[in-house]
Amino acid sequence: MDRLEVRALLGDHTASDELEDAALDRIYSVLDQADSSIDLGSRATTEPGHFTTSAVVVSPDSTDVLLVHHASFGIWIQPGGHTEPTDETLVAAALRELFEETGLRASDVTLLGLLDVDVHDVPDGIKGQSAHQHFDLRFAFQARTRAVEASSDAKEARWFSRETVAMPGAVDTDNSVRAAMRRLGRLL
Repeated sequence: MDRLEVRALLGDHTASDELEDAALDRIYSVLDQADSSIDLGSRATTEPGHFTTSAVVVSPDSTDVLLVHHASFGIWIQPGGHTEPTDETLVAAALRELFEETGLRASDVTLLGLLDVDVHDVPDGIKGQSAHQHFDLRFAFQARTRAVEASSDAKEARWFSRETVAMPGAVDTDNSVRAAMRRLGRLL
């Protein structure tokens, strides 16, 4: 993972609320304080954690969002995950994860931009790792098709109304996904 790429993306990004501002502060702190020999993109780096990337995908008419039911977390979240050494950019990592989890290819979506950043805790034992944090850069995309098929870590892939996802308790998700729904408006 290229720390300069992360800094460039964040340098052009403005937090949309206090929660995202706190996530940005945490990410900058990690970038500033972590030894340069540590690969912050490696899933093996559990202290302080590692960077991940996600794809928040809206439907062709912008009314719905694509979520996957994550096998390990047991909730509906945006497609995404760990970066791989073969990923040329963080956007490329998000697109690879999108394809792996939903079958959507880069040619099926249009990049809208960096939507937001999120820092979340990963509990002990997920995929055999100790507890750690994910520093997630979430990119927004608009789909050209609604045809999806769950695979990889996704038990199911489904389109949900953005309004429904944003409502607490309406979809089994977490607060970071609901926050992403609120933040989508600035890119659409």
